[in-house]
Amino acid sequence: MIDYCAFVASNSHIVFIKTVMASKVGTKVVNIMGVLINKDGSMDEFVVPRHTIKLNSFNPKCLEGVCEFEAGEGPISLLAQMEFQQSNINIFAWEKGEEKNTNKYDYFPPPIDNDILYGSIFVFRSNRRSGQVQSLTSDLFERYIETCHRGFEDLGSDDSDDDSDEEEIPTQEDIDFIANDDDIEDDASISDSEGESTAGEEETDDEDEEAEEDEGGDKAEPEFE
Repeated sequence: MIDYCAFVASNSHIVFIKTVMASKVGTKVVNIMGVLINKDGSMDEFVVPRHTIKLNSFNPKCLEGVCEFEAGEGPISLLAQMEFQQSNINIFAWEKGEEKNTNKYDYFPPPIDNDILYGSIFVFRSNRRSGQVQSLTSDLFERYIETCHRGFEDLGSDDSDDDSDEEEIPTQEDIDFIANDDDIEDDASISDSEGESTAGEEETDDEDEEAEEDEGGDKAEPEFE
């Protein structure tokens, strides 16, 4: 009996140890990296436990003691969530504040390129499917910004190329229209020349008739006694 109890107790102890170890592994702290855009436009990176960042209810207070930042006025908002590769780039910023606290970073792509922001700006990367927060370095963020701007520049150049192509290469319809225009002008020229020659002939006939009348009027009438 004693041996059986000892066996049960020892088994329970083993099970307990395994459970504790499993729980510690399950709650292992995973750190992620985020990007802080300072008021002067410079960038810093910070490391924070992943579970402290809630993208659907982000509060900068969770970063107190992790990085130094300047706040704007009112609540911070998710300014934009943009797709990049298989991730989303999440940009949090204050849209209200004092003029002296305006953030000088001005490289954001459309549609937030003209937004006036205040204090510090926080940028996080998340998995597009699961929404899980992932690490984002300043180098990766800058590459994302460059990709966005290059995309808009290429789009603008494509539009310009299309316009120039349309101007340089006329369609068959344009060619036919130009040819018809030339025929109409030629017909009009012929009609004008014929009208001028006919008018000239009529003027000549009128002048001859007037001359004959003048000659008839100049002849002396016979005198009768």
